Amino acid sequence: IFIVILSIFALKTNKNRLIRKTNEKLIYNLKENLLNLESLYQDSKNNQISQTESLRTALRDRLISIDKLCSILDASKESPKREKIVYKEVEATINDFMSRNSIDSLEYAINVVYKGILNRFKEDIPDATPNERILFMCIILNLSKQTTSLFLKTKIESVYKRKYKLKLKIQQSGARNVEEYIQFF
Repeated sequence: IFIVILSIFALKTNKNRLIRKTNEKLIYNLKENLLNLESLYQDSKNNQISQTESLRTALRDRLISIDKLCSILDASKESPKREKIVYKEVEATINDFMSRNSIDSLEYAINVVYKGILNRFKEDIPDATPNERILFMCIILNLSKQTTSLFLKTKIESVYKRKYKLKLKIQQSGARNVEEYIQFF
């Protein structure tokens, strides 16, 4: 009987030891999976930040180029012949930039960089005209008045008026994101 009891006790001890080792392995694997998950999350987060940052850089570089072109255009007004040549080149570049596809891609880039601001703007200010939305994009991007006037195909003096009117429209809209929009003015 003693041997039977000892055998049963040994079997239970081995079984408990086996269960404990299995549980330890499961806990170790679970901890390793959690670390891998955290690592994947951090990689995903870093990748998203990297994508946003590279998109922001590309957008900034593209807009700096447009801004320089507009400055060249403005400076070329001294010589009528030179003005005509430069004007045609700049106008062609800007018209290309202002194509529907380019505006859509610019809008997409702004939404990515500024976390959907233009989508919220469209929802909050549904009566904004397409030119007011383009003006708001120019304001967000802090483009010069000269560049903005070329985007809107209007005079520089008109940009000031349009900007003022848009700011009033936003303030009077009662939109939930008024402060977010106004900060760019």
